[in-house]
Amino acid sequence: MNIKNLIREIPNFPQDGIYFKDITPLLKG
Repeated sequence: MNIKNLIREIPNFPQDGIYFKDITPLLKG
């Protein structure tokens, strides 16, 4: 999974810190 491409595809994504904190459990899960 390419994180940069994923972010680019999400409109109005949250700030980086919030985004990565929220998605990290999903990636590790």
